[in-house]
Amino acid sequence: MILFIHAVNIGSDVFGMFGALYPVKEGGDEKQLSGKPNVPRQYAHFLLKNTIRGSVAEVFQSGDKATNGKLLTRVKLNIGRRDGVIDKLRFIVYGNDESFYAEADVETTTEDSSIAVIDPRYDYPKMPAKGWKVTTTLKDLN
Repeated sequence: MILFIHAVNIGSDVFGMFGALYPVKEGGDEKQLSGKPNVPRQYAHFLLKNTIRGSVAEVFQSGDKATNGKLLTRVKLNIGRRDGVIDKLRFIVYGNDESFYAEADVETTTEDSSIAVIDPRYDYPKMPAKGWKVTTTLKDLN
């Protein structure tokens, strides 16, 4: 469910080349989607009403490893609870040229900052740097 909500927030197409990436009613993948989906109450707070934007304040590797053996890279963001950031929220992290981005999931949040881990499933050509931007929508990359 949380992956579906991330896709909705980020604005990625929930339909793939071969039809729905997520379960839909029969024939539902032929319709234009609009609005927010109905989700179970315990997940509703993850559906964002507004885009959240910030920047990377620090990049560090903790020495922890992901299940695939890669070292985890974490970023400290200059946004926190006062900005609407909550644990498990997904951000897109991108450089000034906007030609490259990574995904990062928030692990911990304070009032004015948060720590997110860069998704270790992918081999990124470069890792985020201090000053990179973060957003909750792909629209900011256009």
